[in-house]
Amino acid sequence: MNYSREELYNLSIYEVRKIGQLEGVRSPTSLKKDKLIDEIIAISSGVKDKYIPTNKKGRPSKAFSGSLFLGGAEFDKSAERKSFFDSTINVCAPNLEEDMLYKQGAKPAGEMEGFVDILNGEFGILRPSFSSDENFVFLTSALVKENKIRKGEHIKVSAIQVGSGKRIADKIISRENPNSNLDFVSLPPVYPKHKLEFKNNKILNTLSPIGAGQRAAVVCDEKGLLEQNMFKLYNQINNKKFFVIIGAQPEDVWQYKNDKNIICIRDEKDFPLIKLAVNVLHRYAEQGDDCVMFICGIENIKNINDQSVISNEIVSAFKNTNEAGSVTLIAGVQNFETCNFRGVFNLNIVLDKVLYLFGVDFPINVDEISLSRKEGFIDEGCLSEIKKCKLALLSSKEKLVEQLNKLK
Repeated sequence: MNYSREELYNLSIYEVRKIGQLEGVRSPTSLKKDKLIDEIIAISSGVKDKYIPTNKKGRPSKAFSGSLFLGGAEFDKSAERKSFFDSTINVCAPNLEEDMLYKQGAKPAGEMEGFVDILNGEFGILRPSFSSDENFVFLTSALVKENKIRKGEHIKVSAIQVGSGKRIADKIISRENPNSNLDFVSLPPVYPKHKLEFKNNKILNTLSPIGAGQRAAVVCDEKGLLEQNMFKLYNQINNKKFFVIIGAQPEDVWQYKNDKNIICIRDEKDFPLIKLAVNVLHRYAEQGDDCVMFICGIENIKNINDQSVISNEIVSAFKNTNEAGSVTLIAGVQNFETCNFRGVFNLNIVLDKVLYLFGVDFPINVDEISLSRKEGFIDEGCLSEIKKCKLALLSSKEKLVEQLNKLK
């Protein structure tokens, strides 16, 4: 295939490396982008021959006969990223199904456990943590198919290291979640049947309870106050959960590096980690658990045009079901009016900065609470408390604070 220099320059270094591997550039990951582009153009135009790995006798390695890489490394110019739920990864896997990889230079590489990420619907990788580093083990498509391994499963494997330096799973030692006949995404959604309980947060539990499987937005234009209360909610619930920070800073990555349930998304290449985390919660929900994903910084997702696709994916990913458990979305939003995803939320909780200064533990803005709350999970007792708070607010902020503190 012929490539133009301008076309290649517009791609990321990871995509150029993939093309370099497909075109037969020797050691494309060791070359700078300019040099790599020169090599690709020279080979694709016929000026230079492809590099083909050989064995000691000078013959082409059987592991590289035919297709050099799995479909996960194919370059498709027509493909577009539609949302941050797309599952892509910046790795090129060799042809893992070749027996030669196991016969030549393979040696034990110990045991490893983590969550499974399935790529291109075929092979997979085992991630020990939710980070985009390359400390993972490849799972061959044969191993994935034979054991019916699903994305998001937690497994433990024994690994071998092959001549290429890659670690490949040799066999499965254990699986945390047994294989289920249910597929959470395909299950029909139902209205919440019970609310999530946040420890020591009677204000939220009474005035604006969150039902299992809801998609709730916590709105506050002050970033620090928003993040503080989002982490407060995260720490007040005992369900299986993840906290995602989109647009994470280096200090965030350092601070939360040892917390496996907090996922730092620095840029676009980390987006697949969100989808993996959602799939992990789906596997737990299929076993009957009520799970929660917290997201902060959702406004940092830019240049996503197809909002309908995003909406459909979020709605199918976060819901309550009859046949299984639920997965709830609680997203911190600074500016709800400009949020690209406001159409997917069915519950909005607005925080009041003034109430926070008065010392209210969880400063819900009662002006924004509807007395009907058709979109929420609320009963007559909750409505009665909302009416009392609204009446107190009519008198003064001090009366409202007094009424809110009675709920603690």
